[in-house]
Amino acid sequence: MRWGRREYRAKAFDCLSRAESIDDPEQRADMLQLARMWMSLSEPLGDIPGAYEYPPQDRRPSSQHR
Repeated sequence: MRWGRREYRAKAFDCLSRAESIDDPEQRADMLQLARMWMSLSEPLGDIPGAYEYPPQDRRPSSQHR
C-alpha cells in the first residue's frame, strides 16, 4: 500500500486526538511530536538535490580573486 497525503494527515489527526486523552505531560508531548512528524510527511518537499548534485553557487566574481 502506498501512503499519500490524506493518510499521513489522518495519522496526524489520530495522534492529536489520542494526545487529548493522555494525562501524563511527557507522554502527551511525545504524542504531539508524533503528530507533527506525520503532518510533516504530508507536506511537499520542494527542490531536493540528488546525492551527486552540488548546491548552486554564486557565479559573481569575488573581490578576493582579483
